[in-house]
Amino acid sequence: MKIVIVEAADWMRKQITARCTGCQNLQFAGLAATESDAANMIFATQPDVVLIDLTVLNGDPANFVKQTHATSEQSVILALSPTEARHSRQAFSNAVSNIKYHQSNDFHLLLACLDNLLALEELHDEQQRLDALKNLGILDTPEEEVFDEITRLAAAIVDAPIALISLVDETRQWFKSHIGIDVRETPRAISFCQYAIKHTDVFVVEDARLDERFKDNPLVTGEPYIRFYAGMPIVLQGGEAIGTLCVVDHQPKQLNKLQKLALQVLTHNITAELEKRAHVVALNDEIARRKEAEVYIMQIATHDRLTNLPNRAALHENLKQAIKLAERGNHGVAFLYIDLDRFKGVNDTLGHNVGDVLLTEVCQRMSAGLRDSDSIARMGGDEFAVVLSDVEALENAQHIAAKIIAAVSEPYIYLQHRINISCSIGIALYPAHGKQVDELIRHADLAMYQAKKQGGGVHQVFLESMQHDVDERMNLEVDLRNALLSQELILQYQPKLASDSEALVGAEALVRWQHPQMGLLGAERFIGVAEETGQIIVLGEYVLNAALAQLAKWDRSGLELPQIAVNVSPQQLCDGFAGIVAKILLQYNIAPQRLELEITETSLTRDAPDMLKVLHELQTLGVRIAVDDFGVGYSSLALLRNLPVNTLKIDRSFVCELGHDTQDAAIIRAIVVMAQALKLRTVAEGVESEEQCLTIKSLGCDMVQGSFYGMPMPPHDFSAWAMHHAK
Repeated sequence: MKIVIVEAADWMRKQITARCTGCQNLQFAGLAATESDAANMIFATQPDVVLIDLTVLNGDPANFVKQTHATSEQSVILALSPTEARHSRQAFSNAVSNIKYHQSNDFHLLLACLDNLLALEELHDEQQRLDALKNLGILDTPEEEVFDEITRLAAAIVDAPIALISLVDETRQWFKSHIGIDVRETPRAISFCQYAIKHTDVFVVEDARLDERFKDNPLVTGEPYIRFYAGMPIVLQGGEAIGTLCVVDHQPKQLNKLQKLALQVLTHNITAELEKRAHVVALNDEIARRKEAEVYIMQIATHDRLTNLPNRAALHENLKQAIKLAERGNHGVAFLYIDLDRFKGVNDTLGHNVGDVLLTEVCQRMSAGLRDSDSIARMGGDEFAVVLSDVEALENAQHIAAKIIAAVSEPYIYLQHRINISCSIGIALYPAHGKQVDELIRHADLAMYQAKKQGGGVHQVFLESMQHDVDERMNLEVDLRNALLSQELILQYQPKLASDSEALVGAEALVRWQHPQMGLLGAERFIGVAEETGQIIVLGEYVLNAALAQLAKWDRSGLELPQIAVNVSPQQLCDGFAGIVAKILLQYNIAPQRLELEITETSLTRDAPDMLKVLHELQTLGVRIAVDDFGVGYSSLALLRNLPVNTLKIDRSFVCELGHDTQDAAIIRAIVVMAQALKLRTVAEGVESEEQCLTIKSLGCDMVQGSFYGMPMPPHDFSAWAMHHAK
């Protein structure tokens, strides 16, 4: 520890110097008598401690202390102030906050502070020394020839019977090599070496019996009866003295310069050997740390953090290895792709923390039903996968899949919440359903998708037709994008008539696709693809624009069509849709009341506040709203009462069996009565016979639509039909 003393009075400097002399851990960096000398000395030496008499300073002491801190941030400042200081201590303390600073008018108190600092420094140095010794890994280890050779030389050079290489730990002194004495260790408290390691040069005791420090030492008064001791500290590159090379004699002795130099050289050789070993130890530690890091990185790279299951990458490798073993053993492998049903609802209602707990429990349940040879992985989110090795038949995989579904479907109890979920599983077999890893995963995924379409909670085996359906759907997606650009989409129109007078009251615009290879396709073939791929927004606007353009064209030609109906997807009912409708109506000068937008009952039952907002905007605009396919969904009277709806279109499934099933007639009659009570109009769609038509009229339905009156037809044919019907 370096110290700078700033004191003007010569007698005080001497007293301080005398008090600090003999402190082995204290190094005088300089003495200063003026403020400017002190500033220069502090800047040049960067001391650990500055002991300053504040009366030396000409200016503001607080400024000097802060400048000292800025010059040497680690310095501890011990300030001696007169009893009547020029500045209040409180103001001074405020000025030098966050600085290691002690102020007193008691000189002895400041010296006590210095003693404490030295004690702390000594503890720190001792800990560093012990750490360095421990890191070498040589305590209590067998003797080695390289060190024994050095001790023999030391004994011979000094002409002493005993020579030792000692290593001093916290409580003991170990001997790495010893000549002339058979001992492994001694207590540190009585060792000569604990003194030697605090010196920088050879520590010599010429006659221990005459030295106050050692005359009563058991090693002097008893075996091995030490009279002479010379020890050179073994100091590592970091400055840590870990032990000594020492020589001992039973007789008093003096050490000449050459002998001291020889001990220094031999100690240097010991240090070099130990440093070399330290590098090896450090290298081995680094290698070990890197291996640990590699294991940790591999764990992260191949395992899911939440469940600690293998992840998708590890699953890929597990499946690959299972296939290789199956090739050699001539047996099968089953790959199960698992997706949890209704899991999103758990996250949405109870939160992701509960969802994580549930996922952990799910993976434990699935793992419990597997064999040791099988492996399970988390693919991500709520998807899992299982590799079943050594599968003899499809039934084996189906049996395990059924067990997994049963286990997952058991209720979960979490904080008084009863949670019910299930899972859908797709199964693909090697080699029947694919011989490559990616192929099996893809086919199992397709099978799982089919299981989901069945309502979940079931397993489904891959079929070739599934791949054909996917390929066709992908081709359809690509072709649909081109259809929008190439104007392959066309509209056909089906008339809507008043049931009592059979007068033409409107038409429904139905989109068709004139596919270059597959011919004319109905909406059911491609609307689902458009919704899944996001193309429905552009497609829907195209249909709305084309329908209103045609209505305006019929207006100009003299064809009176009171209303046009256009189907809309729930995805279209988002912010801005009412504005788009208003713009197109304005473009073709069509009154809003002449446009009716149809949305399915199933879509209306979704919890979609934005959709309800858009429907109210359309109502405010004057556009009519019809509920399509009414009767097959789960809408309530409360829902109908709150929705801005004008018309109910009774689903064709109730109409087609009229005359054969009296229940259907009762259902239609109930819908009509309810609609009348809510002041809504009704349309029966799918009317295909005169008998159905007469029954519909008798049940009080307002309007009819179906092939009995007219099939969906191109605009020109519809014009001709309308003119003929009017006559």
